[in-house]
Amino acid sequence: AGARVAIMYGAHRRPIYDDGATAIADALVAHGSVTDLKLWDNRISDRGAAALARALSYATSLCSLTLYGNRIADAGVIALSDALAANRSLTNLGLSANQFSHLGAAAIGGALCANQTLRELHLAYNAIGDDGALALAKCFASNGALLELGLW
Repeated sequence: AGARVAIMYGAHRRPIYDDGATAIADALVAHGSVTDLKLWDNRISDRGAAALARALSYATSLCSLTLYGNRIADAGVIALSDALAANRSLTNLGLSANQFSHLGAAAIGGALCANQTLRELHLAYNAIGDDGALALAKCFASNGALLELGLW
């Protein structure tokens, strides 16, 4: 069986909220053959991000998770970071254009110290500031896997 990709764009039609993200997370756990999950421009917030984070422990085929343009704040990013620290399959994580601060960036930085699988990380258009950038930079000495960090 080849790679399975799930792409769900919210935009202005029928966006996915936290209940939808939780259902998708449950499906990932039950039928973990999706390799690339894109949930762009939806209305997923911390609760939905936490559900997806829990699924990362079980969805060992998932290589790419893109959550651009949602409403994920620090609590959701912290949950994702906790999962990322132990995850060994994800190579690409996209969290650009959400609503987290330097606190979320610091959690991601901590996860990157433990994770040696992630190759690309996109965090642009969030309010991470200098403190968040410094927290991310701390992991670079111990993380040889990360090849691309998008903060534009």
